[in-house]
Amino acid sequence: MEGTSTWILNYESTTHIVDYKNSGSFSINIQGFEQILIRSPSGRETLAQQKYLGEKNATVTIESEIPPAFLTGEEICSRYVANVLSKENINNWIQQRVVPKICKDVINISRRLEEEEEEGFLVEAEVEVVLETLYSNWLSFNDYDSQGVLIPTEEECIICLEELSSSSGERRIMNLLCSHSFHKDCLLPWLRRKRSCPTCRDDVHNPRLERRPPGMIIFAFERSYEEAKMAVPLLTKKVVKKRSAKFIRPQSDRRITVKESWRRPKGIDSRVRRKFKGVTLMPNVGYGSDKKTRHYLPNGFKKFVVHNTSELELLMMHNRTYCAEIAHNVSTKKRKSIVERASQLDIVVTNRLARLRSQEDE
Repeated sequence: MEGTSTWILNYESTTHIVDYKNSGSFSINIQGFEQILIRSPSGRETLAQQKYLGEKNATVTIESEIPPAFLTGEEICSRYVANVLSKENINNWIQQRVVPKICKDVINISRRLEEEEEEGFLVEAEVEVVLETLYSNWLSFNDYDSQGVLIPTEEECIICLEELSSSSGERRIMNLLCSHSFHKDCLLPWLRRKRSCPTCRDDVHNPRLERRPPGMIIFAFERSYEEAKMAVPLLTKKVVKKRSAKFIRPQSDRRITVKESWRRPKGIDSRVRRKFKGVTLMPNVGYGSDKKTRHYLPNGFKKFVVHNTSELELLMMHNRTYCAEIAHNVSTKKRKSIVERASQLDIVVTNRLARLRSQEDE
């Protein structure tokens, strides 16, 4: 079966001021991936396979200094950078797309340092080359009838395995942020137990950006779409939590009067203080998180609890740093107005789908 292949290049760069004298430098990390996508007759695309191009986890790293004579203009700088990449046998297709971006970053920071009378810089670039292969009309023999005619397929609810279009008019259809559709009476019980999409397993509050329809947020209980562009967090550093489970107070499982909230054991020597194997763990500095990401959520935002729309408007100028979380004691009517206002202000709401049953009754 033939598929259409497309090359995609993702480029990200950061600039740093270093202690080099009368010189600048650049560093490039190039990594290749191969993705195989399958498009169903209904138009849905599914990632079937992803692997590295070449050796596993193979990354090409190129580092080089740029003499001051090549920092006078983008044209002469591009010749120097292209020559460095050619010596490392980098593909011409990659060079044509990477060299102009690197030279632009190099020239910009070089001119800025000249105005500030400083010298020495480093441009770090991360390049991902993706070979994307898309297979359409992925069909099997069961997709044809006895006369060899293609059986028309209709989208079905993956929870109850009934077709969405052929269901009775009383059963309403609900779309998640990842664009997957289900029967509303099937999805609500699912979301009370799990917070992930039954099809793609994405978090229903924060689906992956590449799965969202471009420039769209789907927030409705029926097939109605509201155009809005979600805010992207400013934080680029990966959020790593060394430990997410809470530390339990020793002997809290033996005595009712001893609560589970952590208290440091004092006074009497014990197995916990001596850190014997198999006993309750004690907090120490090794469990600490990075200061730069200490109060950030996994989605890259800091949490801000709101009770009404006026509190939500405080985040208008900080929507790329903070996300809103509706307080648990907010009524259903206020929740709806808060979510609508958040969509207008491009503010991410972590629990926008909470208390769906109450909204349905209204």
